[in-house]
Amino acid sequence: MTTEEKNPYYSAVLVFESNSPAPEHPPLYEERIILLRATSDADAIERAKQYADSEQFSYQNAYGETITVTSKRLLEVTCSLYEPAALEQGTEVYSRHFRDYAVYESFEPLLKGQAL
Repeated sequence: MTTEEKNPYYSAVLVFESNSPAPEHPPLYEERIILLRATSDADAIERAKQYADSEQFSYQNAYGETITVTSKRLLEVTCSLYEPAALEQGTEVYSRHFRDYAVYESFEPLLKGQAL
């Protein structure tokens, strides 16, 4: 059995928050779904947390403001039904941005349940 056969693929849904010091710019939220390969559910959760930590950073925008990107929430980790042959661990497979986290929270039932 190869390493790939021993390590199933998982997807993780993460939410990131970008903040600007400018009061006219509300936070911008980003939902990401990434692909992971792990040996167990617990291993997949740990790898997703490590990914989230590694994606936090700050930068200067065109106006000289410091924009800070932080990990807001690890929402879900799920074993994939299929093993995509050409993708690698940490590959971002989907991303979207939104402004109102409260609205997102109102339609995402997992935010009301248990945290991972």
